[in-house]
Amino acid sequence: MTSIWIVRHGTTDKNLDYYMIGQTDSSLGNIGRSQATAVAVRLRETPFKVIYSSPLSRAKETAEAVSEENMYHPTVIFHEDLQEIHLGEFEDVSSFAAYEQHRELMDKALAPSLDDFSFPGGELRSTAAVRFQNVILSVASSHPHDEICIVSHGAVIGSWLASVYGKPLGAFRQYQPSHASISKVQVSLQSILQNQNDERKQEVHGKGQSVHVTIEIFDDTSHLQPSK
Repeated sequence: MTSIWIVRHGTTDKNLDYYMIGQTDSSLGNIGRSQATAVAVRLRETPFKVIYSSPLSRAKETAEAVSEENMYHPTVIFHEDLQEIHLGEFEDVSSFAAYEQHRELMDKALAPSLDDFSFPGGELRSTAAVRFQNVILSVASSHPHDEICIVSHGAVIGSWLASVYGKPLGAFRQYQPSHASISKVQVSLQSILQNQNDERKQEVHGKGQSVHVTIEIFDDTSHLQPSK
């Protein structure tokens, strides 16, 4: 069984200004750098074998902070399939402007019951969820007994988790973790579905394999809380 710690990147200034960033490259802001340091300190003693990260700067910088702080000095490997969902014509667009000019489309984009969606010229959520899932499968296959860290993005993580729970992908926001949060899943490759009534234990499929996912931690931000 592989232990996969999933970290969402720290905050960027574009996030604070409510831009829809998608795959537009954007570095961490001052808050994001502090968040990256905090999550790195939190995970300092976790014996990571390797860190897999989206190559986008905000994730790259977060992953490198975790690697530098970690006492096991894991290598960071960049994987394009961990990038955020591509938003097509809505890349790097203010969400306020998008709502003003395309309210009907934006309402559709955020409808939790919608099974799938893409912005014009953009990537389907289902496509993004499958590519993220394929990384999970590859990691579980390559590291069957290791602790692994993945640094990625909110919407693609949320879409994958919605698929794990068997929910419409429109519900991705319910499963989208906070910036610089920590989630943890236990993953094992298998062919028989177990514990079908446990919502946190699901079987999903990809590349001819089945993967059993147990979600142990979701959206933990305790390391970001101000000290009292």
